Amino acid sequence: NTATVKVKAESGAEKTYTITITRKNNDATLKSLSLSGVTLTPTFASGTTSYTATVPFATTSTTVSAETNDTKAIVTGTGSKTLAVGENTISLLVKAEDTNITKTYTVTVTRAAASTNNYLSDLKVDGATVTGFNKNTLEYTLTPVAATKSSIVIAATAEDTTATITGTGTKTLSTGNNSYNIVVKAQSGAERTYKINVKRLSNDALLKSLSVTSNPSGSLVPSFASGTVEYTYTVGPHVTAVTITGTANATTSTVTGNGTYNPQEVSEVVLTVKAEDGTEKNYTVNLVRTKSTDNTLKALSVEGY
Repeated sequence: NTATVKVKAESGAEKTYTITITRKNNDATLKSLSLSGVTLTPTFASGTTSYTATVPFATTSTTVSAETNDTKAIVTGTGSKTLAVGENTISLLVKAEDTNITKTYTVTVTRAAASTNNYLSDLKVDGATVTGFNKNTLEYTLTPVAATKSSIVIAATAEDTTATITGTGTKTLSTGNNSYNIVVKAQSGAERTYKINVKRLSNDALLKSLSVTSNPSGSLVPSFASGTVEYTYTVGPHVTAVTITGTANATTSTVTGNGTYNPQEVSEVVLTVKAEDGTEKNYTVNLVRTKSTDNTLKALSVEGY
């Protein structure tokens, strides 16, 4: 703003004086305010100076952007801000061109605490939910599977999407008992372990050893081998007891037919090995008694002489 003063001398000479008056703007308001990844409550309005917002635990920082209504005003407090768990107060100071005029905008951002939820909402084996599944039950024992089944597929779903799961996928089954741990780790780091037990039945119907004994001893032909299922045991003519003992290769298998036999009455003994899954294999021992060549009398008497 300018004003002029003219001075005219008695002689008529003139001089002009000019006065420039600058009136400074006192607008200390914002035209816009935003925080990346954050929704303000209430919606921004230039005349509203206090805001709140809530962000999840995963949001660790935000970038504050603001624009003043008056281009000559200055705002401080913008830029990247680290967010701690809980309340975070972010203040922006707007200083008008008339530096005596200021306005403060405040945003309180509450960052949620990390989730402690480490429960499963579902646990599947080979595509089917485990029988009796309950998120509070940590251990499950499945029905034994056949010897021909060599693997299972474990899948799990966390109750909280921020949790992570390890221990799922395709698992190789060994013969016998198998245990697998599924670990659920909450966002907070707290862990919960679920356990699956499954037994793969054995189909081992082999003998580990075969013992055939008598007194006096005989001869077993051929020598024992688990893959050989037929044998011959030869004894002398006066042997009346042959003891046959077969031991299963697998401790879960059973053997029937073990016992003591009289080779004068029994010529064939069959040992049956039954595996855990029901598979059976027969081993045969043929008992051969040699014929006596003794044609002498032990005693001779004639009545009256």
